[in-house]
Amino acid sequence: VALHEDNASLHSNIALHYFNIGLFDKALYHYERAIELNGFPGALLGRALTLLATRQYEKGWLAHEMRFQ
Repeated sequence: VALHEDNASLHSNIALHYFNIGLFDKALYHYERAIELNGFPGALLGRALTLLATRQYEKGWLAHEMRFQ
């Protein structure tokens, strides 16, 4: 990641990996970084699902709806 810190797709893929193994804090960091870089579409859904998986329901559902805007 250090060599490609500005690659939104890479951050989104790393986040998906962390999500799949249950490391939700790390997944959230990488999803947010991908969104910050360019609003990577897959990262918007991934962030919403990560928030919901961590029982942050209000933020999660809001993030889920915001991906359509």
